[in-house]
Amino acid sequence: FTIDADRRLRQAIVRLDPGWLEGMSINSITPQPVSESSDGEGRPTFTLGRIDAGERFRFFIYFQTNPTNVGRRSQDVDLLDGGDVVAHIDRTVTVFPSLLTVIGAEAKYSFSCASLSESIFR
Repeated sequence: FTIDADRRLRQAIVRLDPGWLEGMSINSITPQPVSESSDGEGRPTFTLGRIDAGERFRFFIYFQTNPTNVGRRSQDVDLLDGGDVVAHIDRTVTVFPSLLTVIGAEAKYSFSCASLSESIFR
């Protein structure tokens, strides 16, 4: 994720739809968030802390899919400043079966560039 802050974010939080983790495992997160949690609706949240106006913050999450994880699901993303949503991305992912899955090997997918740079900071 790339966050280009048009104004200071006192407590930047990236919130993901549950579809990001359905049949998926997180292999690594870099840089490490200040904290990881989930909201009352099962959406994972990653608190990034303060991001000053004019600053660019890059945040990568590397995923691995379960070989039986085939289908389509919502992977929306919210950027919050504290409790206020300041940007939203509608995203849907489709995971296709692969030849590697058929022969028993693990299929791996990486999602690392859903960009929040088209933010709606006003």
